[in-house]
Amino acid sequence: HRYETDVVWLEFHGTGHSRIDTGFWLSLAYALTNAACRELNIERSDLEATTVPLEDQADRHAIVIYDAVPGGAGHCRRILHSLPRVIRRAQELLAGCDCDPDSTGCYGCLCDYQNQFAHEELSRGAPLKYLGVLVDALDSGHPSPWRDTSASPGREMVDSLMSAAATVSLVVDEIIPGSIRGLNRDWFDILKQLASRPCGANKVTLILGKVPSAGSAASKTLVYHRVAELKALGVNVLSCERGTREFATLSVFNGDGTLNTVWKWPWDCPLGPEVDGVCRNRLGREREAVETIDTPPSAKSLTLPVLREFHEFTLEPGKRHNFFSQQLFGNLLKHFIEGAVIIDPHIIHGVQQLTILDEFLRLLKVTDDAEVIVKAGRVRGDEWRGNFASWPEQDAAAKAISAKFASHRLKVIFPNDGNFVDHDRVIYLSTKKPDGTQFYKIILGQGLFGFHPTCRRRSHGVWFEIPETEWNTAKSLR
Repeated sequence: HRYETDVVWLEFHGTGHSRIDTGFWLSLAYALTNAACRELNIERSDLEATTVPLEDQADRHAIVIYDAVPGGAGHCRRILHSLPRVIRRAQELLAGCDCDPDSTGCYGCLCDYQNQFAHEELSRGAPLKYLGVLVDALDSGHPSPWRDTSASPGREMVDSLMSAAATVSLVVDEIIPGSIRGLNRDWFDILKQLASRPCGANKVTLILGKVPSAGSAASKTLVYHRVAELKALGVNVLSCERGTREFATLSVFNGDGTLNTVWKWPWDCPLGPEVDGVCRNRLGREREAVETIDTPPSAKSLTLPVLREFHEFTLEPGKRHNFFSQQLFGNLLKHFIEGAVIIDPHIIHGVQQLTILDEFLRLLKVTDDAEVIVKAGRVRGDEWRGNFASWPEQDAAAKAISAKFASHRLKVIFPNDGNFVDHDRVIYLSTKKPDGTQFYKIILGQGLFGFHPTCRRRSHGVWFEIPETEWNTAKSLR
C-alpha cells in the first residue's frame, strides 16, 4: 500500500549514536514531532515520524516527519520553514520534563498513543544533549556566550551533575532544603550522591555566603546538619564574603581539568526547589562565559561538627499526629524523662494549646525526681480573641495544669514584664538510658500546637542530641 503526502527528510551526523541505536533515533524523531505540533499548533494525529538508516554510513541517520493525511495538509512545509524554532522547542520540551533522563520517557515529553509500540525504547536524556548541541550551533554567531534563561533549570542542572565524572564547584549564598521540582530529592541529596563518586568527595567544592547555624529555627538547623554531613563525607565546604558577588555559579569540569559546563544565576537567589534566572554557557564558549562572571571568591574552611542522632519531620496541617510515631518522637519518649524544658510563647494562650500540652505531659514517663519547666508568654491585647481573656485567666490555667501534673514537679513561668519575643518553639529533654543520661533539643515550627488537628499551618521539626552544658543553660532559664 502506498499513498502520496508531504514529508520533511532530516539527515543527522556527528551524534555519537550508531544506526543500531534505535532508541536514540526514535526519541529524537518524536521529540521533533511533538515540538512541531506544540510550536506550530498542529494536531498530533496529523503528523507521523519514522527513522531511516543511511547505507554505508554508520553514524548517519535520517528522520522522516510526514503528514498523516493523504496528499498532505501543508504541515511539513511549515515545519521546514520553521525548523530552527522547532529544534529550540524540542530542546525546551525535553529539558522541562520531570521524568528520569536515563529511564524511559513519559507522556509529558515523548510518549503518546500513536507511538506506544516504542515506549520502552524512548528516553529523553541522550536526545536532549544532542538538541543542546544543535541549539548552540544555531546560535553560533550570537554575541552572548550564555544561552537564554532556562525554563526548567533545576532538572537541567541535576542532569549535568549526574553525568559529571570529575571536579564540581558550587558557589552560592545559601541552599534551601526541599525537593527539586520533579524529583524526590533536594540539592543536599544531589551533592551527597556526587560525593560518593569513584573520583572522591574531595572533587566537590561547596562555597557558601551564609554560614548555617545549629539550634535556632528548625529549617536553619536542618541546613546546618545537611552541610555538616557533606563536610563529614569529605566535601570541601568553605565560606566567602556575602555582599561582594553578582552571580552564584555551578561549574562542572572534565577529567583533564578543562571546563565542561558553567551555570549562573543571581547571587541573592538561593539554590532551592525553584531557582530563578538561571543561564548556562553555550557549548564551546565556556571560557568566554567565565570571563563575564565573578572571579572565584576568597574563601576559608568551615568547621561544622555533625549533629548526633539528628531527626527531621513535617507535621501536615489539619491532622492529629501520634507523638509516639517512629517518624516523630517515638525514639525519645520510649525512655524515662529526668527533666524537660518547654519554651513556647503561645502554649498557655488558650484551651486548645493547653489541651495539647496536657496530652504531651501525660505521655512523658518521668522519673521520681524529674522536673518539668514550661516557659510561656502572656496573651497580648491583640490576641484575646479565641484565647484567654486576661492574664489572671492564664494564671489560673497555669496553676490548674501544675496541680494536675504535680508528679512531674511542673512549673509554669511567665516573663515578669509580660513580653516574650522568642519566636522559636523549643523543647529540651533529659533522658535516662541504659548507658547513661543523654540530652536532646527539639525545635518545632508551630510548637506543640502543630500536633493539634485544628492547627492550619504546616510545621517543620527537628531533634538531635546536645551536650550537657546546653541542657544546663536551658534549665537555668527562669
